[in-house]
Amino acid sequence: MLNVYWWGSGTDVRKGIKWTTWDKLCEPKAKGGMGFRNLHVFNTAMLGKWCWKLLSQPDALVSRALKAKYFPRVGILDAAVGNNPSMIWRGIHSAIGLVRMGCRWKIGDGTTIRVWGMPWLNRDSDFFVRTPMLPGWEAVLVSDLFVPGTRVWNMELINWIFTEEDRDVILKTTPGMGDAGDRLIWHYTRNGVYSVKSAYSLGMQLVGEGNEAGHAAWKIIWKIKCNPRAKHCLWRFARGFVHVNTRL
Repeated sequence: MLNVYWWGSGTDVRKGIKWTTWDKLCEPKAKGGMGFRNLHVFNTAMLGKWCWKLLSQPDALVSRALKAKYFPRVGILDAAVGNNPSMIWRGIHSAIGLVRMGCRWKIGDGTTIRVWGMPWLNRDSDFFVRTPMLPGWEAVLVSDLFVPGTRVWNMELINWIFTEEDRDVILKTTPGMGDAGDRLIWHYTRNGVYSVKSAYSLGMQLVGEGNEAGHAAWKIIWKIKCNPRAKHCLWRFARGFVHVNTRL
């Protein structure tokens, strides 16, 4: 419906040629799109804020109520939608996958983070250890990688266990000092708190419409100081969305 409205002609929006799909128009301007919001991804990012609230405030009344009904034995990131769920829970559950992709553990004392199977490495590609797990090491904690009695990495042990790729990331990570414990953070903001803007950006990357570097020509068009309608006209010419014989 939105695509029909955008390409509509005159007072009858049903008329006119639909030159491209709405998904293409939602691509960033630097990649040849119009930068419109992908409403499905944006809605998921908004619902993710509720998911993050349940994750970061487990003692809140709404968190305890939903946990008791829908995921009493597991954490919210591992919760199933369940049978006959309410509309509220179904919406929150639809955002769990997005939240799971963007959160990781920030190391404090390392006593609640398993080395394998939990996201704790500080890198953008993924937060999990890629080194194959050693037999019988399923329950090994991050704290076991410290020099006993300290929060300093045991270099000899880390060099023996991990591949170079994982080892470099681990050694660049500084554990929390003092009484700081382990805590779950949102990787894509500086303060570690979930934001709809960063979640939307992550969601767009996951659907293949992220903020990768675009073609310089598109940036030139949108930086021209002229009437917005003129920019839009240039964009249509550049995309070939014009009524000429070769396009009809």
